[in-house]
Amino acid sequence: LYGDYDIVSDNDFIDFHTVVKSPSIIRRYFRPQVNFSFDGYFPFKPLPYTQASAMFEWGLNWCIANDAVIGSVVNNTAKGAIGHVRPPTESVNLASVPAMPAKLIFPKFLDGSKTILATLSKSRALLKLVENCFNYNILGVNGFNCVSDLVNDSDCFNFEYSSLNETLLLLTDLSD
Repeated sequence: LYGDYDIVSDNDFIDFHTVVKSPSIIRRYFRPQVNFSFDGYFPFKPLPYTQASAMFEWGLNWCIANDAVIGSVVNNTAKGAIGHVRPPTESVNLASVPAMPAKLIFPKFLDGSKTILATLSKSRALLKLVENCFNYNILGVNGFNCVSDLVNDSDCFNFEYSSLNETLLLLTDLSD
């Protein structure tokens, strides 16, 4: 459909691992549906099977339009399923410039949840941070001082989300 448009040069390499398929065996035969996935991530709710072509186009457009590159998802960790987001080029270029902490945010993905940012007390933030540090006990006093300084220098929040787009907007607003 887009063959006549000059969008990229012949030397550009673009790779998306997408799948459009039935969300379950039952949905292949009873009220058939399809779902779109991108590297194992399902950004949309299933649609009727008759809308499979549209689902593919919308999903591909979503892949192209989105500034976030998420690596492989690792399932069944102590923290649930996790994935890492590639930093923007500008962040990599500024890696040697010191940055002072301002916000300490404990994110939690909950499928279908509203985007909720809630203030967290510094004492609770300290405990949560210690629980999430895999080498805290090895560092002893230095580890405690580092964690304490981070908490003292930061506004602390619990954060629940299901929409990456809403998350990006909220965190952008929060950084101003």
